[in-house]
Amino acid sequence: MQTPRHDVAPPAGPAGGASGAPLAAFATLALGPCDAGRTVRQVLLGRLHLSRSLLRRLKACGGIRVDGRPARVSDVLGPGDRALVLSLPAELPAAPEPVAVPVVYEDAHVMVVDKPAGLVVHPSRGHLGGTLVNGVVYHRLERGEPPWVHPVHRLDKETSGLMVIAKDPYVHERLAPHSPSGRAALKRWYVALVHGRLQPAAGTVAVAIQEPPPESATRTPALAGGGKAALTRYRSLCYVGLPDGREASVVALSLGSGRTHQIRVHMAHLGHPVVGDPLYGRPAVEAGPPSPPGREEAARMALHAHKVSLAHPVTGRRLVLKSPVPFAPFA
Repeated sequence: MQTPRHDVAPPAGPAGGASGAPLAAFATLALGPCDAGRTVRQVLLGRLHLSRSLLRRLKACGGIRVDGRPARVSDVLGPGDRALVLSLPAELPAAPEPVAVPVVYEDAHVMVVDKPAGLVVHPSRGHLGGTLVNGVVYHRLERGEPPWVHPVHRLDKETSGLMVIAKDPYVHERLAPHSPSGRAALKRWYVALVHGRLQPAAGTVAVAIQEPPPESATRTPALAGGGKAALTRYRSLCYVGLPDGREASVVALSLGSGRTHQIRVHMAHLGHPVVGDPLYGRPAVEAGPPSPPGREEAARMALHAHKVSLAHPVTGRRLVLKSPVPFAPFA
Protein backbone atom coordinates (compact mmCIF):
# COMPACT_ATOMS: atom_id res chain seq x y z
CA MET A 1 0.00 0.00 0.00
CA GLN A 2 1.26 3.42 -0.85
CA THR A 3 1.50 5.56 2.26
CA PRO A 4 -0.08 9.01 2.20
CA ARG A 5 1.95 12.16 2.08
CA HIS A 6 0.98 14.48 4.91
CA ASP A 7 0.72 18.22 4.29
CA VAL A 8 1.01 20.73 7.11
CA ALA A 9 0.00 23.90 5.25
CA PRO A 10 -3.75 24.58 5.11
CA PRO A 11 -4.99 24.50 1.53
CA ALA A 12 -7.08 27.28 0.09
CA GLY A 13 -10.72 26.51 0.67
CA PRO A 14 -13.80 27.21 2.74
CA ALA A 15 -13.92 27.31 6.49
CA GLY A 16 -15.04 24.09 8.14
CA GLY A 17 -16.51 23.00 11.46
CA ALA A 18 -18.85 24.75 13.84
CA SER A 19 -16.09 27.15 14.92
CA GLY A 20 -15.46 28.36 11.38
CA ALA A 21 -11.82 27.28 11.58
CA PRO A 22 -10.11 26.93 8.17
CA LEU A 23 -9.56 23.46 6.80
CA ALA A 24 -6.04 22.07 6.97
CA ALA A 25 -4.85 19.10 4.93
CA PHE A 26 -3.48 16.11 6.80
CA ALA A 27 -3.10 13.53 4.01
CA THR A 28 -2.61 13.46 0.26
CA LEU A 29 -3.04 10.10 -1.45
CA ALA A 30 -1.67 9.61 -4.96
CA LEU A 31 -4.20 7.95 -7.25
CA GLY A 32 -3.38 5.57 -10.07
CA PRO A 33 -5.06 3.44 -12.76
CA CYS A 34 -5.94 0.78 -10.16
CA ASP A 35 -8.21 3.29 -8.40
CA ALA A 36 -10.28 4.14 -11.50
CA GLY A 37 -13.81 2.82 -11.19
CA ARG A 38 -13.69 2.67 -7.39
CA THR A 39 -15.57 5.02 -5.13
CA VAL A 40 -13.83 7.50 -2.85
CA ARG A 41 -15.14 5.51 0.14
CA GLN A 42 -13.63 2.28 -1.18
CA VAL A 43 -10.23 3.91 -1.63
CA LEU A 44 -10.22 5.55 1.78
CA LEU A 45 -11.29 2.42 3.62
CA GLY A 46 -9.26 0.01 1.52
CA ARG A 47 -5.97 1.86 1.09
CA LEU A 48 -5.79 4.11 4.14
CA HIS A 49 -7.91 1.96 6.48
CA LEU A 50 -9.69 5.05 7.79
CA SER A 51 -12.16 4.47 10.58
CA ARG A 52 -15.78 5.17 9.82
CA SER A 53 -15.84 7.85 12.54
CA LEU A 54 -13.03 9.77 10.82
CA LEU A 55 -14.80 9.31 7.49
CA ARG A 56 -17.95 10.86 9.00
CA ARG A 57 -15.95 13.86 10.21
CA LEU A 58 -14.51 14.38 6.74
CA LYS A 59 -17.96 14.21 5.17
CA ALA A 60 -19.43 16.65 7.70
CA CYS A 61 -16.88 19.40 6.99
CA GLY A 62 -16.49 18.84 3.24
CA GLY A 63 -12.90 17.82 3.76
CA ILE A 64 -12.50 15.47 0.78
CA ARG A 65 -11.13 16.79 -2.53
CA VAL A 66 -10.00 15.08 -5.71
CA ASP A 67 -7.58 17.15 -7.78
CA GLY A 68 -8.79 20.28 -6.00
CA ARG A 69 -12.51 19.76 -6.50
CA PRO A 70 -14.92 18.82 -3.67
CA ALA A 71 -15.76 15.12 -3.65
CA ARG A 72 -18.36 12.89 -2.01
CA VAL A 73 -17.56 9.42 -0.71
CA SER A 74 -19.94 7.95 -3.29
CA ASP A 75 -18.12 9.60 -6.23
CA VAL A 76 -16.49 7.18 -8.66
CA LEU A 77 -12.86 7.97 -9.46
CA GLY A 78 -11.87 8.34 -13.10
CA PRO A 79 -8.69 7.26 -14.94
CA GLY A 80 -7.39 10.83 -14.99
CA ASP A 81 -7.71 11.51 -11.25
CA ARG A 82 -4.33 12.02 -9.62
CA ALA A 83 -4.66 13.06 -5.95
CA LEU A 84 -7.09 12.65 -3.09
CA VAL A 85 -6.65 15.27 -0.34
CA LEU A 86 -8.13 14.99 3.15
CA SER A 87 -8.64 18.03 5.38
CA LEU A 88 -10.21 18.85 8.76
CA PRO A 89 -10.84 22.12 10.60
CA ALA A 90 -7.68 23.41 12.27
CA GLU A 91 -9.49 24.04 15.55
CA LEU A 92 -7.60 24.85 18.73
CA PRO A 93 -7.84 22.01 21.29
CA ALA A 94 -6.56 24.43 23.96
CA ALA A 95 -5.24 27.97 24.25
CA PRO A 96 -1.59 28.29 23.15
CA GLU A 97 0.76 28.90 26.08
CA PRO A 98 4.59 28.86 26.13
CA VAL A 99 4.76 25.86 28.46
CA ALA A 100 8.21 24.23 28.44
CA VAL A 101 7.80 20.78 26.87
CA PRO A 102 11.12 19.11 25.89
CA VAL A 103 10.83 17.58 22.41
CA VAL A 104 13.10 14.57 21.86
CA TYR A 105 11.85 13.66 18.35
CA GLU A 106 9.66 15.37 15.77
CA ASP A 107 8.76 15.06 12.10
CA ALA A 108 5.72 16.01 10.03
CA HIS A 109 3.63 13.23 11.56
CA VAL A 110 4.79 12.43 15.10
CA MET A 111 6.20 14.16 18.19
CA VAL A 112 7.81 12.47 21.18
CA VAL A 113 8.11 14.69 24.25
CA ASP A 114 9.83 14.16 27.61
CA LYS A 115 7.15 15.20 30.10
CA PRO A 116 8.42 16.59 33.41
CA ALA A 117 6.92 15.27 36.64
CA GLY A 118 4.16 17.54 37.90
CA LEU A 119 2.98 18.62 34.44
CA VAL A 120 -0.68 17.87 33.66
CA VAL A 121 -1.30 16.53 30.14
CA HIS A 122 -4.79 17.91 29.35
CA PRO A 123 -6.70 20.98 30.46
CA SER A 124 -9.38 20.00 32.95
CA ARG A 125 -11.65 21.57 35.52
CA GLY A 126 -8.81 21.75 38.02
CA HIS A 127 -6.12 22.72 35.46
CA LEU A 128 -7.52 25.09 32.86
CA GLY A 129 -4.08 26.12 31.57
CA GLY A 130 -0.38 25.46 31.88
CA THR A 131 -0.72 21.89 30.57
CA LEU A 132 1.34 19.87 28.12
CA VAL A 133 -1.37 20.29 25.46
CA ASN A 134 -1.27 24.08 25.86
CA GLY A 135 2.49 23.97 25.29
CA VAL A 136 2.30 21.70 22.23
CA VAL A 137 -0.39 23.92 20.62
CA TYR A 138 1.91 26.91 21.12
CA HIS A 139 4.86 24.97 19.65
CA ARG A 140 2.90 23.94 16.55
CA LEU A 141 1.52 27.40 15.85
CA GLU A 142 5.01 28.86 16.19
CA ARG A 143 6.08 26.47 13.41
CA GLY A 144 3.13 27.47 11.19
CA GLU A 145 1.45 24.06 11.57
CA PRO A 146 -2.17 23.12 12.30
CA PRO A 147 -2.67 23.01 16.07
CA TRP A 148 -3.83 19.40 16.24
CA VAL A 149 -2.60 17.56 19.34
CA HIS A 150 -3.45 13.86 19.65
CA PRO A 151 -1.67 12.14 22.57
CA VAL A 152 -1.38 8.46 21.71
CA HIS A 153 -1.19 7.52 25.39
CA ARG A 154 -1.28 9.32 28.73
CA LEU A 155 1.01 9.86 31.68
CA ASP A 156 -0.20 10.80 35.14
CA LYS A 157 0.65 14.26 36.41
CA GLU A 158 3.21 12.78 38.84
CA THR A 159 4.83 10.51 36.22
CA SER A 160 7.67 11.78 34.03
CA GLY A 161 9.05 10.54 30.74
CA LEU A 162 8.34 9.89 27.09
CA MET A 163 4.95 10.54 25.52
CA VAL A 164 4.05 9.98 21.87
CA ILE A 165 1.84 12.60 20.22
CA ALA A 166 0.25 12.20 16.78
CA LYS A 167 0.21 15.41 14.78
CA ASP A 168 -2.92 14.56 12.81
CA PRO A 169 -6.00 12.34 13.23
CA TYR A 170 -4.90 9.74 10.66
CA VAL A 171 -1.60 9.07 12.43
CA HIS A 172 -3.46 8.97 15.75
CA GLU A 173 -5.73 6.24 14.41
CA ARG A 174 -2.75 4.20 13.23
CA LEU A 175 -1.03 4.46 16.64
CA ALA A 176 -3.96 4.35 19.08
CA PRO A 177 -3.56 1.48 21.58
CA HIS A 178 -7.12 0.25 20.99
CA SER A 179 -6.40 -0.38 17.27
CA PRO A 180 -4.60 -3.52 16.01
CA SER A 181 -2.04 -1.37 14.18
CA GLY A 182 -1.39 0.68 17.33
CA ARG A 183 -0.86 -2.35 19.57
CA ALA A 184 1.77 -3.62 17.15
CA ALA A 185 3.38 -0.24 16.47
CA LEU A 186 4.01 1.16 19.96
CA LYS A 187 5.79 -0.44 22.93
CA ARG A 188 6.60 1.35 26.21
CA TRP A 189 8.89 0.64 29.15
CA TYR A 190 9.03 2.25 32.58
CA VAL A 191 11.44 2.38 35.51
CA ALA A 192 10.16 2.75 39.06
CA LEU A 193 11.50 2.76 42.59
CA VAL A 194 9.16 0.73 44.81
CA HIS A 195 9.17 0.10 48.56
CA GLY A 196 10.68 -3.16 49.77
CA ARG A 197 12.42 -6.10 48.11
CA LEU A 198 10.21 -7.57 45.40
CA GLN A 199 9.77 -11.33 45.70
CA PRO A 200 9.65 -12.94 43.25
CA ALA A 201 12.08 -10.62 41.50
CA ALA A 202 10.20 -10.87 38.21
CA GLY A 203 6.63 -11.63 37.29
CA THR A 204 3.34 -10.55 35.79
CA VAL A 205 0.39 -8.88 37.49
CA ALA A 206 -2.89 -9.67 35.74
CA VAL A 207 -5.44 -7.99 38.00
CA ALA A 208 -8.38 -5.98 36.71
CA ILE A 209 -8.68 -2.36 37.88
CA GLN A 210 -11.91 -0.87 39.18
CA GLU A 211 -12.82 2.69 38.16
CA PRO A 212 -13.23 5.05 41.13
CA PRO A 213 -16.50 6.61 42.29
CA PRO A 214 -17.07 10.20 41.10
CA GLU A 215 -15.84 11.74 44.35
CA SER A 216 -12.50 9.83 44.32
CA ALA A 217 -9.41 9.65 42.10
CA THR A 218 -8.18 6.32 43.51
CA ARG A 219 -8.52 3.12 41.50
CA THR A 220 -8.62 -0.28 43.21
CA PRO A 221 -7.87 -3.87 42.17
CA ALA A 222 -11.11 -5.57 41.13
CA LEU A 223 -10.52 -8.80 43.05
CA ALA A 224 -14.20 -9.72 43.29
CA GLY A 225 -14.81 -9.45 39.55
CA GLY A 226 -15.65 -6.56 37.27
CA GLY A 227 -13.28 -3.74 36.47
CA LYS A 228 -11.14 -3.44 33.38
CA ALA A 229 -8.55 -6.08 32.49
CA ALA A 230 -4.98 -4.93 33.13
CA LEU A 231 -1.60 -6.62 32.77
CA THR A 232 1.80 -5.38 33.98
CA ARG A 233 5.13 -7.19 33.60
CA TYR A 234 7.94 -6.33 36.02
CA ARG A 235 11.57 -7.24 36.71
CA SER A 236 13.75 -6.07 39.60
CA LEU A 237 17.04 -4.55 38.45
CA CYS A 238 18.66 -3.95 41.83
CA TYR A 239 17.96 -3.05 45.45
CA VAL A 240 18.84 0.25 47.09
CA GLY A 241 18.53 1.88 50.49
CA LEU A 242 16.27 4.88 51.02
CA PRO A 243 17.44 7.83 53.15
CA ASP A 244 15.14 6.72 56.00
CA GLY A 245 16.87 3.32 56.15
CA ARG A 246 14.17 1.33 54.36
CA GLU A 247 14.95 -0.84 51.37
CA ALA A 248 13.59 -0.29 47.86
CA SER A 249 13.65 -2.13 44.54
CA VAL A 250 14.51 -0.54 41.21
CA VAL A 251 12.05 -2.13 38.79
CA ALA A 252 11.71 -2.26 35.00
CA LEU A 253 8.08 -2.49 33.85
CA SER A 254 6.14 -2.91 30.64
CA LEU A 255 2.41 -2.75 30.02
CA GLY A 256 0.10 -5.25 28.39
CA SER A 257 -2.73 -2.73 28.73
CA GLY A 258 -3.01 1.00 29.33
CA ARG A 259 -5.30 1.60 32.30
CA THR A 260 -5.19 4.80 34.34
CA HIS A 261 -2.73 4.49 37.27
CA GLN A 262 -2.06 0.89 36.21
CA ILE A 263 1.54 0.52 37.42
CA ARG A 264 0.78 2.37 40.64
CA VAL A 265 -2.26 0.21 41.44
CA HIS A 266 -0.50 -3.06 40.56
CA MET A 267 2.63 -2.31 42.57
CA ALA A 268 0.54 -1.29 45.57
CA HIS A 269 -1.48 -4.50 45.14
CA LEU A 270 1.77 -6.49 45.47
CA GLY A 271 2.54 -4.61 48.69
CA HIS A 272 5.34 -2.61 47.07
CA PRO A 273 3.93 0.85 46.23
CA VAL A 274 5.91 3.32 44.15
CA VAL A 275 8.10 5.54 46.33
CA GLY A 276 6.52 8.97 46.73
CA ASP A 277 3.13 7.93 45.33
CA PRO A 278 0.62 10.39 46.87
CA LEU A 279 -2.40 8.13 46.22
CA TYR A 280 -1.31 4.52 46.63
CA GLY A 281 1.99 4.71 48.49
CA ARG A 282 3.21 5.36 51.97
CA PRO A 283 3.86 8.98 53.06
CA ALA A 284 6.13 10.64 50.52
CA VAL A 285 9.83 10.11 51.16
CA GLU A 286 12.77 11.31 49.15
CA ALA A 287 13.85 8.97 46.41
CA GLY A 288 17.49 9.78 47.04
CA PRO A 289 19.89 12.62 47.74
CA PRO A 290 19.27 16.08 46.27
CA SER A 291 19.45 16.04 42.49
CA PRO A 292 22.29 17.77 40.62
CA PRO A 293 21.51 21.20 39.13
CA GLY A 294 19.18 20.93 36.15
CA ARG A 295 17.59 17.69 37.40
CA GLU A 296 14.11 17.35 38.84
CA GLU A 297 13.67 17.55 42.58
CA ALA A 298 14.24 14.18 44.27
CA ALA A 299 11.08 14.46 46.40
CA ARG A 300 8.71 13.19 43.71
CA MET A 301 6.95 10.03 42.70
CA ALA A 302 9.62 7.66 41.41
CA LEU A 303 7.99 6.47 38.17
CA HIS A 304 9.44 7.32 34.77
CA ALA A 305 8.49 6.39 31.17
CA HIS A 306 12.01 5.46 30.19
CA LYS A 307 11.78 4.04 26.64
CA VAL A 308 9.45 3.85 23.64
CA SER A 309 9.72 1.77 20.48
CA LEU A 310 7.61 3.03 17.61
CA ALA A 311 6.95 1.66 14.14
CA HIS A 312 6.39 4.90 12.25
CA PRO A 313 2.88 4.76 10.74
CA VAL A 314 3.87 6.64 7.57
CA THR A 315 7.52 5.85 6.85
CA GLY A 316 7.53 2.36 8.39
CA ARG A 317 10.84 3.12 10.11
CA ARG A 318 11.34 1.78 13.65
CA LEU A 319 12.16 4.51 16.19
CA VAL A 320 13.63 3.63 19.59
CA LEU A 321 13.92 6.55 22.02
CA LYS A 322 15.11 6.71 25.62
CA SER A 323 14.94 9.26 28.41
CA PRO A 324 17.39 9.25 31.35
CA VAL A 325 15.79 8.28 34.65
CA PRO A 326 15.73 11.52 36.67
CA PHE A 327 15.54 10.09 40.20
CA ALA A 328 18.06 8.23 42.37
CA PRO A 329 19.91 5.92 41.99
CA PHE A 330 20.30 7.12 38.38
CA ALA A 331 20.28 10.90 38.76
